Amino acid sequence: MKHLSLFIGLCVALPGNCLAQRAPVWSDSGTPEVLTFLAKLELASWTQNADAYAALFAGNGKWDGPFGQNAVGPSNIRTAVGQFFTEFGPLREAATTVTFQISPDVIMLDVYQMTNGRHASLDPKLIAPGSGAPPRFADVRTTLILRKGDSGWNIFAARVADLRTATARVTAR
Repeated sequence: MKHLSLFIGLCVALPGNCLAQRAPVWSDSGTPEVLTFLAKLELASWTQNADAYAALFAGNGKWDGPFGQNAVGPSNIRTAVGQFFTEFGPLREAATTVTFQISPDVIMLDVYQMTNGRHASLDPKLIAPGSGAPPRFADVRTTLILRKGDSGWNIFAARVADLRTATARVTAR
C-alpha cells in the first residue's frame, strides 16, 4: 500500500512522466509476471490476433466493447474481439497506468492505445470540467481487472471505450 501511495503521489506531481512511460505494477506477486502478461496483450492487439487476445481471459472472463457489445468466455470473446479489430485495426500502446491494486492477486489498470494511422479527436467540449484528458494520441481505453490464479494472470473483466468521439462510429439500432 505504501508503494501504491507513492505511485499516486508521483503521478500527481509528474503527470507527463507517468503518461510517457509504462506505470510500474507494485505487487508482491511479481512485477515481471504482470509485465510479461501485458506484453502478450499488446502483441495480440497489434497483430490483431483474436485467438491470442481471448486466450488471456479467465474461463468466465467478460469483455465489453465500445459499442455495447459484450462477451463472456474466451470463445465468445474471440468472436467479439475479431469484429472489434476489424473496426479499429491494429492497436498500438500509448500508455498503461495502474488505477488500483485491489489485493496482491487483483489489479485494475487502464491501457490506452492508438489505432493504426489515426489520431485521437476527442472534442474538448465533451470533456467534463475538472477531468483530465486522455494520454496524447489515445484512441481507445481498455480498463482491465487482472486476477492471478494457479496458472498465472488472467483478465477477469475488460471494458473498452472509444475515445474518438468526433469520428464516425457504428451505432446500434
